[in-house]
Amino acid sequence: MIEFELAELARRIAMAALIGTVTETDYTGSVPKVRVQVGDLSVGWIPFGTRRAGGDREWWPLDVGEQVMLVVPMGDPSQAVVVGSLFQAAHPAPSLNPDVHRIEYSNGTVIEHDRSSGNVSVTTSGDVDVTAAAVNVTASEVTIDAADVFITGQLTVDEDITFRNGHPDKTRLGHLMDQYDLHTHNENNAVGGPTDPPNQSLEGA
Repeated sequence: MIEFELAELARRIAMAALIGTVTETDYTGSVPKVRVQVGDLSVGWIPFGTRRAGGDREWWPLDVGEQVMLVVPMGDPSQAVVVGSLFQAAHPAPSLNPDVHRIEYSNGTVIEHDRSSGNVSVTTSGDVDVTAAAVNVTASEVTIDAADVFITGQLTVDEDITFRNGHPDKTRLGHLMDQYDLHTHNENNAVGGPTDPPNQSLEGA
């Protein structure tokens, strides 16, 4: 009897934590589950952990082929839970820099933060959509490198607007507005007809 109990205890200890590979996924129910292959043992269907699963929730499902760690309460595979993922040769760490937090997606999108420099970068071939009541950007300089920029509402600018190309003294929007507001014409004799050309040069306008 004691030998049996010791053997059972040893089995439960050996089964307490296992490492395997996800072979199947089922994300159709309210509790997503996976099947994991551990050597010759197929474990599942079992749930997998996430960082938040209450009022705040995170959804980042496991992939087939992902190496994971299982916790197996009482050594019973039917109670097993996937508690985390492990890097492997087929899916190595996306960075070896201890100062970098980097997320790489299988479609090529990358989000990275380097705490040594404070730099944050987002690289994607898709669109980036931001929906908010208001968006405030505070920076010493903002550069938009795009072929076209579209603004659907009013544009309010507190300071002047400068055009980089053109006459060096006539590239400010304020200068062009002054020319428009202050220039004069000589009236011609045709009632209701066009005026003469401006008396001032509008070069650069």
